[in-house]
Amino acid sequence: MTTVFVKGLGLIGSTLIRAIRQQHPQYRIVGSDISTATLDFAIEQGLIDDAGTNLYQADQADFIILAGPVSAIVKDLHDLARLELKPGVIITDVGSTKQTIIDAAQTLIER
Repeated sequence: MTTVFVKGLGLIGSTLIRAIRQQHPQYRIVGSDISTATLDFAIEQGLIDDAGTNLYQADQADFIILAGPVSAIVKDLHDLARLELKPGVIITDVGSTKQTIIDAAQTLIER
């Protein structure tokens, strides 16, 4: 089963989840957010199948989408570099700037 991990369930993250859910209802979607109320709402609405904070279950994902502020994305990339991720995992972001994120992603690329 394909697993998608989305960190940040704000406007952009939740919109992506809705699009994924519509096109691929069989995918397992794990959501992560700092707000437990947001996570509870996403589960109640059927947007996500499982919820957690930080990088909960990111190591099991086939796709990782980072949808937080750029500073959080940079931290997440450094944290992801310390995890044993699935081979072939695709990691992407929706950050507003790229050079800072690309620089931070080097730790993943160099593994």
